[in-house]
Amino acid sequence: MGVTFDPSGKRLTNATESLRVVPLLVASLMTGLTIFTCVAVAMGPISPVTPTSSPSPTSQSSLPENVLYAALGALGAGSLVAYFVFGTWCVTKAKAAWQARTSDDDGNDAVARLLMTTTILRAALVEGPGLFGAVLILLTGSLAAIAAPVVALVLLAMLLPARSRFETLLAESKT
Repeated sequence: MGVTFDPSGKRLTNATESLRVVPLLVASLMTGLTIFTCVAVAMGPISPVTPTSSPSPTSQSSLPENVLYAALGALGAGSLVAYFVFGTWCVTKAKAAWQARTSDDDGNDAVARLLMTTTILRAALVEGPGLFGAVLILLTGSLAAIAAPVVALVLLAMLLPARSRFETLLAESKT
């Protein structure tokens, strides 16, 4: 890996380079989720009825919609648990990485890589149910599913202050 310098000419460490990418990744996920949710709200519901057939009054059952909401709840609950479990796992791994360091720079780099990896995993875990909620809005037209993208956006926003999260994680790993 080459050496990177900031605009003032100061050499950036590997940890600093890693942490510069994290907010861009999270902001990209947030932007995509927001745009897709807005499109789903504007377009939904998409009717599953083909143009040549006519729906009968009894063909609309709430069972599929309820099953989809149950699936969203299960997916969301599992993702939330994993989201917080990965946070705890990151602290444990950061402590081990700091203890195994050969220098403080190596320890900083290892903790930064752990934070970046964990942030990407956590972001993916909460983005999935958020997108699923937006798809439910698109399919059913019910705005009740908007809770999933909103919760996902809040949890993604919590991942944004990468520098302060790194400093906190580094302090925890040194104890």
